[in-house]
Amino acid sequence: MKTLCMLAAIMLFTANVSTAQTIVNGNFESPGVDSPDVYDNSREFHEAWCQLGAGGTLITGWTAGNNGLYYHVGKSQYVTNFIDGTCCVNLYKYSATGSVGTSISQNITGLVKGTTYYVYFDLCQYFLTDASLLTVNVGGETATYMNSAYKVWQTKSLPFIATGSTAKLTFSTPNSCIGEVLIDNVRITKTENGIVLLTPSQYIGVTVNGSIGKTYRIEYSQSATPATWNYFSRVTLTNYSTVVYDKVTYDDNKRFYRSVEE
Repeated sequence: MKTLCMLAAIMLFTANVSTAQTIVNGNFESPGVDSPDVYDNSREFHEAWCQLGAGGTLITGWTAGNNGLYYHVGKSQYVTNFIDGTCCVNLYKYSATGSVGTSISQNITGLVKGTTYYVYFDLCQYFLTDASLLTVNVGGETATYMNSAYKVWQTKSLPFIATGSTAKLTFSTPNSCIGEVLIDNVRITKTENGIVLLTPSQYIGVTVNGSIGKTYRIEYSQSATPATWNYFSRVTLTNYSTVVYDKVTYDDNKRFYRSVEE
C-alpha cells in the first residue's frame, strides 16, 4: 500500500540547522545485551531477550511501567525480524495469571512552547485485535494504533503542541494484551505528512523523512486543488532523512511536492 511520507521544504541557501528537541535512544540499541543469564532485582536476561521489572531503567533513556516489559536484543522464536538494528521493545508480557499490558516512557526535552511536533515510530503487532492496540500519549495528546497487517513493521505518527520545554511520552498496551506489540525507531520532528507549498525563483530542497531502506517517489503538482502529480525523482533512504533538490526555473508562483512510498 502506498502512503505519503513526511516532507519539509527548505531553500537551498538556508542552513539546515538541526532542532533541539530530543528523544534519547529512540532505536533502543543501547545497551543491547552481551551476557545472557544475568539477573538482578530489575531485569532477567534470556538468550535473545530481557525481562525488565516495574520501573526498570536498563534501556538507556527509558523507564518501564508497573508491569515491566520485554526488551528484545536479537532474533528469537518471539521476534524474527527487526526494522532497524537488532533491538526493540515488546509491550506484551506474560505473567503467572496470564498476559498483561505494559508501558514504557521518556521525558522529551528541548521543546519550544507553542510549537507543533510529530512523534514518529515503527510498530509491529502479532495480532490485530482490540487487545493488541497500542496507545501513545505525549503532551496531552492520546491516540491508539493498529496496523493494517500483522507481523509487519509500519510507521505511525502523533502530533502534539508543546506546552513547555519537556513532555512525557508514553507507549502502552491494554491490561489483557494479546500477542507481541513491538515498537522501534521512536523519533521527533517538526515535519508533517502532506503537501508543501514552495516559492519561486530559487532552488528548492525537499527533505524526505521515512524508514531506512524504503524507496520514495518524489512528485510535484502545479496546483493543490485539483492536484495533478508528475514524477520528479526517486530516492532510497540510507538514513531517516535526505534532501532532494529541484534545480528548475519556475514560470509560475508556486509548486507543490509530495513523496509516496513504493
